[in-house]
Amino acid sequence: MNIQQNFDGPKISGDTCLADSATTHTILKDKKYFSHLTISNANVNTISGSSKLIEGSRSAIILLPKCTKFIIDDVLYSTKSQRNLLSFKDIRLNGYHIGKDTCFFIRFILYTY
Repeated sequence: MNIQQNFDGPKISGDTCLADSATTHTILKDKKYFSHLTISNANVNTISGSSKLIEGSRSAIILLPKCTKFIIDDVLYSTKSQRNLLSFKDIRLNGYHIGKDTCFFIRFILYTY
């Protein structure tokens, strides 16, 4: 994993960050994205039932490719998450819009400013 640290926050490079329309909060799996982290355990309801997945929460700043910067106030922290999940709500709160496109029979989710 290649992390480029700067004053804006760590850049997601090598980590997967999926835009997820089903999650109510962004969930990140690494402490490096948090400016401050409040450690606390919480249950999360998933399709499989309730489980203790959340280990903390706080604000985070992440940089996506092409210098796309997201500042998110209420991010959940879980080392048990298989991927970083970026909620559609947080994408919209950062001034971006979600759209779909199809190219050569492959569907893409686009975010535009």
